[in-house]
Amino acid sequence: MSNPLDYTTPIWGIPERVLPVFETMLTDPYDAAIFVQDYPPPELDESKPFYLSDAKSFIDAGNKVRIPSAICCTLPENMDQSTRKMLVENGVAPMQGIHEALEAISSSVWYFGRRETIRKNGIEKLRIKPLSRISTAGIVSTVIDEWEGKKHLLEIGLSVPEGGIADFSEVPEVAEKIGFPVVVKMLGRNLEHKTDAGAIALNLLSCEDVKVAVDRMKKDVEYFDPAAVSEKFLVEKMLERPIAELLVNVRTDPQFGMAMTLAAGGILTELIADAVTILLPTNRNDLENALKSLKISKLFDGFRGGEMIDTEQLVTALLNLVVGVMNPAIGIKEIEINPLFVYKEKVCAVDVLMRIAT
Repeated sequence: MSNPLDYTTPIWGIPERVLPVFETMLTDPYDAAIFVQDYPPPELDESKPFYLSDAKSFIDAGNKVRIPSAICCTLPENMDQSTRKMLVENGVAPMQGIHEALEAISSSVWYFGRRETIRKNGIEKLRIKPLSRISTAGIVSTVIDEWEGKKHLLEIGLSVPEGGIADFSEVPEVAEKIGFPVVVKMLGRNLEHKTDAGAIALNLLSCEDVKVAVDRMKKDVEYFDPAAVSEKFLVEKMLERPIAELLVNVRTDPQFGMAMTLAAGGILTELIADAVTILLPTNRNDLENALKSLKISKLFDGFRGGEMIDTEQLVTALLNLVVGVMNPAIGIKEIEINPLFVYKEKVCAVDVLMRIAT
């Protein structure tokens, strides 16, 4: 026998033949059993008694091994009300649609996992703050520049690239002190998305490269938005290519409270739909599961001979971020790190957009 099991008409509707087949099939340690049946309407043919007979055999086999069972039709209209009622009365879930059935099982597994986590850790450790305590009504906030945002990240316990700020004329000197190659970014109003404004230059290898880059940057930003032009620049060490890039976003939803979104970062953010959102506060286990659910998690495990990351240090960094964001003394109202560079044994917040209470 194999899984999935397919059987034909010689035993169809014959309990003494079908029941042993189902019982043998379910001797392996399965967590659930699904039987696919499409019940024909009375006006089509008279075969429904055969389907019901096999359904009863399936129910008996599932009850014998005490695992949750479901009978699923391929199309919603292929299971009438009386059949659904009979299945419910026998403790079997009537599922209408294969996709819907698999989604329901997946949700049930998730619910069981959450219930077990709460049972083991205690509800108080996982309790979400009441909405009255997380209301954003009347709170005024403002976006701070990247340099100030990264200083907050350092307070929280996250790593950022080595760097410093400089006026227009000082940028080459600061770059030389940091050591080439460097990244230069203009800091100013309306520059939340620096790439769109031309307010960033990467992999600059000399003072001459820096001078040319900042001159071009001022022209590009002025063309983008004259009000955004600034004499203040952030100079940082150009980092090595990471194993993976993450987007990490924390914001307060007026209905659900604080939530963290983890997604593929860098240029992949807009190219692939790869994201997961979890409510805060959270714990190490939930963060690990959230990371595993991402498509890019394959990169964490040494994809195609690449290096594996230390997942524990990544989760620790995310937990530090959660604690920092939920600390009212720091006053962070919203934060987006994109990208968060993930290396074998460390992470680094390369770019940050932060809004704080004022």
